[in-house]
Amino acid sequence: GYIDAEYREYVTQIAGAPTDVADFREVQNTPKWTASGTLDYGAPVGSGRLNLNTTLSYRSKTYQFEVPNPFLDQKGYALLDANIMWRN
Repeated sequence: GYIDAEYREYVTQIAGAPTDVADFREVQNTPKWTASGTLDYGAPVGSGRLNLNTTLSYRSKTYQFEVPNPFLDQKGYALLDANIMWRN
């Protein structure tokens, strides 16, 4: 997925005057990129069936608040989930 979220206008009071600060604000909790992929494999084994499954997901950097903060903003990350299941 791809989202190009941005404020077109973000007006706040600076020194008593309405000022557009959209160029200095970020949309919170909205990563620009997300991705997910799954692999699944199943095969008969003995009297049952063996299933192998794994999913990799990715989420790019997210801002925790409208004002960027390098100490709080979350860097991009990937998660890997895997499981093995045998059914009789």
